[in-house]
Amino acid sequence: MKRFHQWLIGISLIGMLASGIASASFSGGGGGGLSITEIIAGITGIFAKLDATNTFVKDQKINDPDALAGGTFSGIRLQTTERASYCLGPSDGSTREFCLSGGSTVMLHGSNGDLYDGSSTGNVTFQSDSSTNRHWFTPTGSMVVAGGQQPPIGSAFMVGSNVNTVATFLVDTTNDWTKHLPISAPAASECDSADEKGRLYYDSTVDIFKYCNGTAWEEVTDGNTTTFTGLTDTPANYTGSGGKTLKVNSAADAVEFVDVGFTSLPDTPANYTGAAEKALKVNAAGNAVEFVSVGNVAVENYHYAFDASNDQRPFYTGTTISIGWDAPGNDIEITRTVAPSSGDVSAVCQKWGTFTASAYQETDINSGSATDIFSAGLPSCERMECTISSEEDATYPTFNLIVHHTCDSIPISANAVVQLKVLRP
Repeated sequence: MKRFHQWLIGISLIGMLASGIASASFSGGGGGGLSITEIIAGITGIFAKLDATNTFVKDQKINDPDALAGGTFSGIRLQTTERASYCLGPSDGSTREFCLSGGSTVMLHGSNGDLYDGSSTGNVTFQSDSSTNRHWFTPTGSMVVAGGQQPPIGSAFMVGSNVNTVATFLVDTTNDWTKHLPISAPAASECDSADEKGRLYYDSTVDIFKYCNGTAWEEVTDGNTTTFTGLTDTPANYTGSGGKTLKVNSAADAVEFVDVGFTSLPDTPANYTGAAEKALKVNAAGNAVEFVSVGNVAVENYHYAFDASNDQRPFYTGTTISIGWDAPGNDIEITRTVAPSSGDVSAVCQKWGTFTASAYQETDINSGSATDIFSAGLPSCERMECTISSEEDATYPTFNLIVHHTCDSIPISANAVVQLKVLRP
């Protein structure tokens, strides 16, 4: 630029001097030419103009036509028509240039080419706005890179669309963390091919990262969890679940706590209907349990206490026999009301006492009338135990009977005590 000024000054001086010499009057008289004083004043005016601020209303170009004709990008111009820019390039206004613009924003762009389409709203390669402290690469495209201490989005390096007010991806260079913009779940079609594998987003509905495996969206799980409830497909806590059982839910995609009873299990009876007094047994297939009648099971227990001097016939009445106390004979009487399917009903008894030795008695109870167990009776201070059963009918109940006739010297009203246990098949 300095050489340019020198060149311009030299041309002006030569022109003025030539004009002055041709018509100058050195006598200062009326020769019609410029006087030496006027020439000096003119030169001084030129310098004054060069020192003043000049306003350009048209593009100013400096180029090398020879170099341009040879295809070399050279030259510089001051652009005034579209953006106020300094442009480097061919300077012919029709070939690609690289331009720098100032003003409220600083922009790098091109003219009449791929980088800039020749209009004031055309493509811009780089733009920096000091008022917002944001910086864009291809701001009219699909990517925005912003950063700085106090940008509108956040104090970080960000990448996002130019139409959004928040960043799609953010890197906080102060706190050393990254952030993805939470969004709703994308369509399934966004993750159904191999070339879409690796996509990642943060699901704003369930608050978890999801990635594309090439077929479907999968949750990014925490492989370092140390608790059962910390897993993604388990209950969140144990509150209110004391005593409950863990079971796979109906959707078959998680487990849950449920109340499960014995009959709710898949290999147990569905209910207890008709299973009273039955036993539990593994079935013949060996894959479940079932209720069955097995052997003799104690189902009834009775206890009686009364004055032995009073007749108690009967004190027990069952479906097959009745039992009573014969007060005059101090003895137990048994009456059979239902006969077994085969064989007899017998009572096998033994008694012990203070005044008599141990005695054993086996008595058949076949008729429908009362049968005494010991004809000599059961005097005071003696005890008797009997088993009453059918020898051939396995379905006939069995009775275990214990009778204690306390000593008469004991001043109590209930001096006969009977314990009876009924065993049914």
